[in-house]
Amino acid sequence: MAGSQVAQQSLSSVSSEPRPVNDPKSEMICFEIFINGNKACTASVDDSGVLTAIVTWVNSRHTESGERLFLHVGGSNHADVHLDWLNGLVDLQPGDEVTIKIIESYIADEATQTIQPAVGEPDWWKKYRKQV
Repeated sequence: MAGSQVAQQSLSSVSSEPRPVNDPKSEMICFEIFINGNKACTASVDDSGVLTAIVTWVNSRHTESGERLFLHVGGSNHADVHLDWLNGLVDLQPGDEVTIKIIESYIADEATQTIQPAVGEPDWWKKYRKQV
């Protein structure tokens, strides 16, 4: 199957209409993510936090999963809530084009997954990573 077909099939289960993120009072820095020209998401973390978009290729000969090429869009907000928009849900193929457009907007997509830090549990992140 051609790379663009794989990414398009994966995107159909992820893409959605933009929804407001906590009704910000000012424009936010957002990442508009496109795969092969199709909009995948608009991600933002309000007024402070961390926002990342990472393309990863893994070839592990020590596990059954073997080779994988995927996109992750995530971050964390001012309250240390971990947010994911595309958490490895979009498998990529050679020839796929990933575009990250940096914009300012009042509206971004809600994260598809949020993980609240466990109060009083400093190793909450390690437990979360085991789940993914």
